[in-house]
Amino acid sequence: MKLDSWTYFNLPAEARQMIDAFASPDHETSVVKDIPIGALPQARQAMRLIQQLSGRTLRVIYRGPRRDYGHSWCLARDARRFAIYFR
Repeated sequence: MKLDSWTYFNLPAEARQMIDAFASPDHETSVVKDIPIGALPQARQAMRLIQQLSGRTLRVIYRGPRRDYGHSWCLARDARRFAIYFR
């Protein structure tokens, strides 16, 4: 699910730049993906604004090396990148 144009328009420039830089392809369900873990604090601020504007909650899925090969996620402490999804 992508952001609607009204929500995107009302975001600050920094949040729009992050969304543009890490936008997911249209055929995927994430809002943004492949964001370096160092950008997590900025992404959390943008997530709060998106949640307020859209009325929908978001969640972070951490990506990186997995301890168990059957999972598509990893622990936050092991993460190198992350993606953001609507719940």
